[in-house]
Amino acid sequence: MVTDPRVVEAVAALKPKTVDQFSGRVIDGAERALADEGNPLRLNFFSTAMRILFEHMMDMLAPREDVIRCKWFKRKEGEEDKPKPRRSERILFAIQGGLSEEFVRENLHIDASPLCKRLLTAIDELSKHIHGRRNTIILDVREQDCSGYCSGHGSVSRYDARVSRGCGGADCSSSR
Repeated sequence: MVTDPRVVEAVAALKPKTVDQFSGRVIDGAERALADEGNPLRLNFFSTAMRILFEHMMDMLAPREDVIRCKWFKRKEGEEDKPKPRRSERILFAIQGGLSEEFVRENLHIDASPLCKRLLTAIDELSKHIHGRRNTIILDVREQDCSGYCSGHGSVSRYDARVSRGCGGADCSSSR
């Protein structure tokens, strides 16, 4: 079984967009995980690499201190002394900086919410594969490819629907 070329291409497309050497190394690790088709934890290792890349990008594009200083940042009860931005707040900051959603929508005519939602969905799906359990490991290479591709494109619900019908994963609708 050969890895779905669309998955390989999607990961390779990230390389020219790296912002530093560390990001490139993480993508190399993700590619190596994909190449190891005999490893039953292949998807878990790929997901871990992509989650590391995401967290690194959030640290670079949305430092916690900068997010906390935004007028739109909401402190959670019990965290007054040491506030911690939610993942969604960091994603929003990475997309639009400290500008309010209202300003971006009304003055720039941009709605960042669909992109925020796709990124949150993708990272949530990757997170499911990081903490593997006996009943969560996906062994079929085609299903691994589909899960990795769909989660990277924020298409998790389409992946779940296709796999639950027994498509085998690689021919999921979102990977075409």
